Amino acid sequence: METINAIYMFIIGIFLGSFFNVLGYRIPKRMSIIKPGSHCPECKSSLKVRDLVPILSYIFLRGKCRYCKKKISIIYPIFELITGLAFLLTYYYTGFNNELIINLT
Repeated sequence: METINAIYMFIIGIFLGSFFNVLGYRIPKRMSIIKPGSHCPECKSSLKVRDLVPILSYIFLRGKCRYCKKKISIIYPIFELITGLAFLLTYYYTGFNNELIINLT
């Protein structure tokens, strides 16, 4: 059960890391965080669900947009990984309890 919880926390972390990337990209540009949906900043093509899987989609697409083949910054998957690891380490040190929720919020 501990391993499943650890994996669960890591997955939550990488998905939230992906969302934090969206916030970090859009808020300074005064863009909506909701619309338009995720898209390539170069060609503006809408990304499909399979293109939005944190870390894995970057690896499978070899760091390039599926449509225009422009390079995607390595910062995105690195930040997702760091966020996932932060969630995992917080879980490791606090366990799955109220303190975990407080530490992650």
